[in-house]
Parts: sequence; structure tokens; C-alpha cells
Amino acid sequence: FEAADAIKNGADEIDMVINLSMVKDGCWVDVANDIRAVREATRGKILKVIIETCLLTEEEKIHMCKIVSDCGADFIKTSTGFSKGGATREDVALMRANCPERVKVKAAGGSVRVVPCQADTFALDLEALSAAVTEKTALLILNSPNNPSGVVVSRPELEALAALLREKQAQYGHPIYIIADEPYRELVYGGVEVPFLPAIYPNAIYCYSYSKTLSLPGERVGFLALHPAMDDYAAVHAAVLGAGRALGYICVSSLFQLAVAECLGQTADISAYAANRELIYGALTDMGYACARPDGAFYLFLKSPEPDARAFCRRAMDYDILLVPGDDFGCPGYARLAYCVARSQLERSLPAFRKLAESYGLSK
Repeated sequence: FEAADAIKNGADEIDMVINLSMVKDGCWVDVANDIRAVREATRGKILKVIIETCLLTEEEKIHMCKIVSDCGADFIKTSTGFSKGGATREDVALMRANCPERVKVKAAGGSVRVVPCQADTFALDLEALSAAVTEKTALLILNSPNNPSGVVVSRPELEALAALLREKQAQYGHPIYIIADEPYRELVYGGVEVPFLPAIYPNAIYCYSYSKTLSLPGERVGFLALHPAMDDYAAVHAAVLGAGRALGYICVSSLFQLAVAECLGQTADISAYAANRELIYGALTDMGYACARPDGAFYLFLKSPEPDARAFCRRAMDYDILLVPGDDFGCPGYARLAYCVARSQLERSLPAFRKLAESYGLSK
């Protein structure tokens, strides 16, 4: 058994996915025997059985709750996160109601709703956010300074967002968290403020990375912090620790933990990024390209001169320019340019950008 090999190699927890074909064929005895075999191979260790609720009928979910419980599993889990849907509150409630207390219920997955920012400025669209937040909303993800636009969410915007979410929490009777994704917070220009979101909204899960601040691409050295006044702090803290254990690859090497400890408060040469920003933003907008002026990070988000940004990026390749289509960021009609390169490289690129602009008939 693969499970037995994993235990032999030191695993303390095993996740198994049920045989969905057998479930759909109603071969309940075979389903149970499969789970019992894994249970027998993992005695003394934690066994979690994933049933992929998004693919099951309510009757099948209830039947699986009974089988998983009877077979001695420690957890019943909603989803792998790789199917067409994830956990829902209704599924969790159904599983809790149909499993004994000793069998823990674990939710995974979920559905994502993208809320576009305001066109051209990439400021928060609070009206659209308000309409998108429902009783099923668990959290929002907010990235500022933003990749790919370089836009920084202002303090008034964050205060308005916090007020909106407090109102929604009171209306729906449960916490709504924000994941504050801020690896670029030190990379800002002209004294622009990057407000510390947990001080405005304690239900913020704060994520930071030194890889951008210190220009250490690929090292992914950072931390995650929770406000002590966060709602359900203990449960969120436990979930964070559980995610860290499940995603073993996120463990940072001790070498780089010691290295960044010596670099606290330091940054890469931000003046070089600032000079590059002035050069490329000024030159491209003078050529007729349109983009929001970035206050942070090291990207320009160009508006595509044609509706299909992928076609624009392909044409740019004809001029030896590599851009990333905004479709990859959930924002079609734009293309991302990174200016974290040598100034001489940007200078050499300008004639090619001008020829590309001329091919579209752009002018200021």
C-alpha cells in the first residue's frame, strides 16, 4: 500500500480520496473495504478521507458519512481542491450532522469570485465589492502594492472597505477575513503610504515576503501574522499551522531564516526601481500607451491597443519585447511589463516599443 509506505517513511497523517466510480455505481461494500484497508495500514496515525462533495448527491454524502465513520477514520474531508468545486457551509453542516463527534469534519477548497477594480485607475470598486459579499463569503484577498498594476490601495479606501465588512459581518453573523498580501509594501515611491491593514481591520491575515524587499527572487522567505484581537483567533491560528504542516514545501531553510534576521529594516536599492519607473512610464505614455501610474512594486500594466491582449503580446514578441497578458491575472485587455532590470536594458527597449506603438497607430 502507498499509505503503508508513507507511514514507513515518517508520515503522521494520511489523506485518501474515495473511489468515486464505486460510489456512483453504488458499490458501498467495496468503498468501505477500500477505506478499511487504508485504516488498517495506518493504525496509530491520523486518517482523513476526502469524499469530493461537489461530485456527490446529498444522499451519497450522507451515505459516505456513515461509511467513513464506521471504518474508523479520524476526519471526513469535503474536497481535494482540484475538482470543480470546494467546500460549502451546507456541506460542512450536513457532514457534521451525520458523523459522530469523534470524526472531525474538514473543509477544503471553496469557490472564488473575482471582483474587478475600477477601470483604468485600478482603485477598489466598493460598490461592486458590497454586491459580491454574501452570507457565504469567508474572506477577501487584497494585494497592495499590487501585482500587476503597481497601484497602492489608499488609507481612505481601506477604511471604507473595513467599514463595509464590519457591516456585512454584523448582517451575516460570522467573521469575514481579509488576506493582506503585501510582499511589495517596502517598494513604494514618492513617500506613498502603505497602511498596515491589521491596524485598520483586525480580521486581516497579514502576509509578507522578504524576497521582494531584499531582491531575493525565488527564495520566498517571509512570515504570516495574525492580530491578537482577530475573531476566532485560536481557530485561525490552528488553521494556519495546519496548512503549514500540510504544505510541507513552504518550510523555509534555516540558512535563509538566519540571513533575513540580519537584514531586518533593510531594502534593495529602491532608487534604482524609482528611476526605472520614471523612465519607462514617461517614455511609454509619451508614445501613446495607456496605463495607471504605479506607486509601488516594479510593474507597468499597459492597456492593450487591441481587445485581445494575448495577440498584443504576440505582436510585441516580433519586436523582441516580452510581456505577460493580463488574462493571466484575471484582467483581460492589459499586459504586464516588469521594469526590475538594468536601466540600460530599458533604454535599449524604447525604440522597439516605439515601433510597436507605430504598428498600432498610437500617438499621444
